[in-house]
Amino acid sequence: MQPTITREQIWERLDKLDSFQQQTVVAFIDSLLQPKTPAVQRDKSWLLALSVWSDEDIARVHKAQDEINAWNIPAS
Repeated sequence: MQPTITREQIWERLDKLDSFQQQTVVAFIDSLLQPKTPAVQRDKSWLLALSVWSDEDIARVHKAQDEINAWNIPAS
């Protein structure tokens, strides 16, 4: 386990940073202080409605895939 850093050490290090780096550190600290939201099960049922592929369309894709897989590619 790493030793605990003191507030004074934090301030010393923060003072060595330029303005942009200090703002970045503050933004990071703010993000750590944000309340954690629990993982929520998202409703993905709308994804099922997006598909407009019929069984015939899928069969064509599988047939094309089989034909491509059957190609004889010369070894170099």
